[in-house]
Amino acid sequence: MDRREKNGKVAWELTAGIEEERQRLRREIHDQMAPALAALRLRFDLAREVVADGAGGPDPLDSLDSVDEAIRNLGEALSGLLAAIDGAFPAELARLGLIGALADLGAFLSLADLRIEADENELLEMSPACEVAAYKIAAEALTNARKYSSDRSAVVRIDRQDGDIVLQVSSAIGSERERHPSYGVGFRSMRERAAALGGKCNVRATDEGMVVRARIPSRPA
Repeated sequence: MDRREKNGKVAWELTAGIEEERQRLRREIHDQMAPALAALRLRFDLAREVVADGAGGPDPLDSLDSVDEAIRNLGEALSGLLAAIDGAFPAELARLGLIGALADLGAFLSLADLRIEADENELLEMSPACEVAAYKIAAEALTNARKYSSDRSAVVRIDRQDGDIVLQVSSAIGSERERHPSYGVGFRSMRERAAALGGKCNVRATDEGMVVRARIPSRPA
């Protein structure tokens, strides 16, 4: 194994390890910390009701203000925690899987027509790193389809070839500027996500529109 191959393997293992740790962290926070914080907020709500009923001592209004502030702070902390969880590993992936998450995104983006061609059985052994990369690349391509496609439609195809995940997103993006392969920061981001796992992502214009194609190794080369 030459230095380039060795460096590529190290980069893949590092990225995969990060995504797996994020997924583990998300499960732990979601299953343990979030319910505990929610229960704590409920206790504050109950305490406020007690104070409001006159059981808060000589200065019930001061007590009410303190409890209200505590409830607000706890609510902000809980919202921030849940946002951090979703950022660590997209909640829709954990809840719906890759195919379901993409379908859900298509509905959120109000795409007029989104067709997803994939065999769920071929995606069962996809690592968290591959799953996140595939989702983020497809999400960027679908967002572009929503913004620039003449008919707001797209086709997503996901295959497994020689152990790699091959993702292709086709859409009818029209103008020359929008169809240029180097257009937009989003295209650079897609390439970088694939490259981080030793893969490739290409964007090309066709007579029908734009095609984004990514090949992502599901294991180090």
